[in-house]
Amino acid sequence: MNKDAVESLWWGKKQFQDLLESLNVGVVVHGPKTEILFSNQSANHLLGLTKEQMMGKEATDPRWKFIRDDGSSMPLEEFSVQQVKLTLQPVRNLVLGVRRPDLDQPIWVMCNAHPEFNESGQLALVIVSFTEITEEKILKEKLAEVSALFQAAMEQSQVGIAIVDSATAMVKYINKAGISIRGLAQDCLEKGEYISNWSAKKFDGTPYLFEEMPIYKAIYQGQKSSEEFIISMPNQQERVVWSNAAPIFNQQGKITAGIIVLLDITEKHLLKKELEESKKIAENAVNVKTRFLDVAAHELRTPVAAFSLLIQLTERNLLKGIPVDALILKRLRNQAERISRLVVDLLDVSRLEKNIVRLKLETLDIGQLIQECLEETKLRAPEREIEFKYLNSALLISADKIRIFQVISNLIDNAIKYTPVNTKIEIELLDKEKTVKVTVKDHGVGISELMQKEIFNPLTRGSSDDVERSSGLGLGLYISKLIVEMHEGSIGVTSKVGEGSTFYFELPQKVGDQ
Repeated sequence: MNKDAVESLWWGKKQFQDLLESLNVGVVVHGPKTEILFSNQSANHLLGLTKEQMMGKEATDPRWKFIRDDGSSMPLEEFSVQQVKLTLQPVRNLVLGVRRPDLDQPIWVMCNAHPEFNESGQLALVIVSFTEITEEKILKEKLAEVSALFQAAMEQSQVGIAIVDSATAMVKYINKAGISIRGLAQDCLEKGEYISNWSAKKFDGTPYLFEEMPIYKAIYQGQKSSEEFIISMPNQQERVVWSNAAPIFNQQGKITAGIIVLLDITEKHLLKKELEESKKIAENAVNVKTRFLDVAAHELRTPVAAFSLLIQLTERNLLKGIPVDALILKRLRNQAERISRLVVDLLDVSRLEKNIVRLKLETLDIGQLIQECLEETKLRAPEREIEFKYLNSALLISADKIRIFQVISNLIDNAIKYTPVNTKIEIELLDKEKTVKVTVKDHGVGISELMQKEIFNPLTRGSSDDVERSSGLGLGLYISKLIVEMHEGSIGVTSKVGEGSTFYFELPQKVGDQ
């Protein structure tokens, strides 16, 4: 080889070495026995050794202290150069830690090794390159730690959270609470869960369309929104859910996904509904109380005023020596009885509503009790035609005689008050095997369907163009309802405007020694 060729070869070798020395990547060249033939400055720096210390060193040297990615000691056979020597295959992206005596923490590198062969096909060199990834490794570990904490928090949360891909509308992640709230299968993500398949309905019962959902507005319109809707669970139960969704953007400002938050507010919704109903009941109670006081004051004022006038008239007549008129006494008695009935009704309602009335149960023949009530009614309204249809055999009940008498009397009096004098009232006693049924039918103007729903409420009184509105507090039917229900019976009315009304009540029948 001439001088020029030698100089050219030397110069090329020097340029190549200078190039390797300038690299930020560590490069080590091993011989076939893994001895180090060359190392650049980056390699020496990363390994914490001088070039002199590096040269000639073999992979089997015990001073090498490498660790695996998980922190455990790396055995010799896993060294990159040793793997290439044994397999004659390249090693790619091997992550390992280098423990240096001058540092407390290891340096982490990503290592690649490549074999070079001579003309005979035998291993001649192993070129190893490695890049420091210590910062990336630490960041990755911290990220994994934060991710694990975040994952644990998500899974323990009672709030449902899901991530939805904007391109496919597929659910990429959903936590346990979300699966439970939506009523999904545990393996829904493996099978492929599409948000567009999530069904729901509005509070009016109409379907809640996918295009109306907050997550649709998030992934397709880039809007944040929230909504409440009803979900039908697999067990047919319905749950009320609050949903909030927001878009997720990449660095270029493009929507890549949406996050949806689900919260089961069924209990809250029911509580709100109960509070609204309680408020309505309370307001209605106040209105009823006000109305009750107005009606009571009005109804009591009339007989009291009449009673007072009659007393004054009687006093004047007595001062003039005029004897007491029998007609005036009758009127006084009528007003006193009217006041008494009003007071009794007030006391009955108060005691029945507070459930402080104690029934005095005894075995009664309901037919005989109706006969006794009719005899008393004829004394008060002799002009009215009342027909009683009943069986000859006795129908026995276990009841409070005075209270059931009061119910029968109230129904008959109601028929008398709200029907013309020339119309007939029909009473019928029916044997219903397990119960007895008493009906009081009149031929008045009837009751509208709306009024039938309210007729047994307190302070409700009927009216008729043919019959003058009667006095009273409108408590008779309400009291009758409370009494019948205390006897575990039922009470009601059937009516058609223009054809009259039939009031009825049923009570358990007493059979044998029951």
